[in-house]
Amino acid sequence: MKKSVIKILIMCGCIIFSQAIKNDMVFAAANDTANSSAITTVSSKAVNNIDNENLQKSTKDSKYVNADIAGLNSISKVDVPVDKVWKIRFNMPLDSSLVKDKIKIINKDTGVETTSSVSLSENDTVVTISSHCDPNSNYSLIIDKDLKSKNNKSLNNPVYVEFKTAGQTASAPVKTDTLISYIDDVNVTIKENDKFSFPTTINATMSDGTTKKVNVSWDKHVDVSSKPGTYTYYGVIDGYSKKVRLNLTITGLDSPSSATDELKIDSTKDINLTAKQYDNFTAPDTIDGVTSDGKVVKVKVKWDNPITTNREPGKYTYYGTAEGCLVKAVLNLTITAPEIKTHSDFQKNLYNYLSNADNRQSVMTRAIELHGGDLSNNCAYFASEALRRAGLSDLPESVANTRTLTNELLSRGWVKSTNLDELRSGDICFTIAYDSSGPTHTYTFMRWVDPNSHEYAYICDNQGNEYEGDPYHKRNINFATETKDPISYFMYVPQQ
Repeated sequence: MKKSVIKILIMCGCIIFSQAIKNDMVFAAANDTANSSAITTVSSKAVNNIDNENLQKSTKDSKYVNADIAGLNSISKVDVPVDKVWKIRFNMPLDSSLVKDKIKIINKDTGVETTSSVSLSENDTVVTISSHCDPNSNYSLIIDKDLKSKNNKSLNNPVYVEFKTAGQTASAPVKTDTLISYIDDVNVTIKENDKFSFPTTINATMSDGTTKKVNVSWDKHVDVSSKPGTYTYYGVIDGYSKKVRLNLTITGLDSPSSATDELKIDSTKDINLTAKQYDNFTAPDTIDGVTSDGKVVKVKVKWDNPITTNREPGKYTYYGTAEGCLVKAVLNLTITAPEIKTHSDFQKNLYNYLSNADNRQSVMTRAIELHGGDLSNNCAYFASEALRRAGLSDLPESVANTRTLTNELLSRGWVKSTNLDELRSGDICFTIAYDSSGPTHTYTFMRWVDPNSHEYAYICDNQGNEYEGDPYHKRNINFATETKDPISYFMYVPQQ
């Protein structure tokens, strides 16, 4: 399709992002989760980030194409370091007087612009944006459409890079040069005339997401004979510009109090749990608290970050705040690989390969390269590249559509089936066809969401841009939605 405009492209991690722009001004950036990222320029022919299933449906209702085109103006990324350095390369020198005003980072949770350092390099074609963001927060990096080059050429649309910063992590070592990002308020309840002393250390969340105990000095002493009520005290920590707040509630002698108040929780017992990857998991809302005299009681706990099994198999540690306890609660979660059934060792190899997030992103990047930088209609490129990496090395890189992929697999002895009771992990699925061009989409089946239902499954395909950038996501299988077609058949190689 001929266009009068040349495209704009940005790459976030291994996901490449592109959009149409006017007057020959384009850019690209490599935005992985490292604190700084190498600059990468990638050409693109893409305008619509859509697949055949959406293209064919667009003949009935144009809103699908319009929606996908609009979606090209933004890109999402999660677990971005708080001190991330963004680098963006443009194809022509920029007007340096506009750069600082036209590129901003906004905290979406507060609506406040984050203080950023914006600079130009390489003959004013590379923009570097540095800032310090709050952990576990939502941000937008915004490139204004009025950003112009030195010859007065500008973008066609503004660009939004939506990202969420990383939160607390358990095992990463605290570096000596890390800074304190934030410190939670301390909330304590005592009875009137009870003994109380301020804690000498407090948990601080560092700029690299870890938790560290730091010394604190308080501004005054507590008068435990004060009238019942809530009193606020402030503390000072070296290297932290904000004051720490301790909220002390003093109850009357006749006031009812909880068992945890009376027993004075000194610490909590670690929780150790095991769950399968992607299983439904609900974190416990209570934990065993240990009192000053050694008794164990159940106390409420609130976890600092969401606890999920949607991660790579391994061991993960989460922290929380237990009621009436100054020491952080700990939950150790071991995620194991789910049990799967496959038709053959090859299908198992394919499933195992795509179970790794880095592998999925690498396949996506290569699929786009094979399509000449085009982000649209990459499902056959994605599936074929995954098949080659799993061992089908003679599958031509020229396989570009679902009809050709089906014929290639049939010629190698693959079985074609429509019985969803026999669908197994690692099988290649194909949706229905509207005409002789073949199925509208192809994807790799990973597992059922509910083994007793054929409605939804977790799959891998090139549509990760619709699911926070991850090619592994949930999809409808045996029924149609407004934008996704149902399955028609699936294929696998029999065990030899």
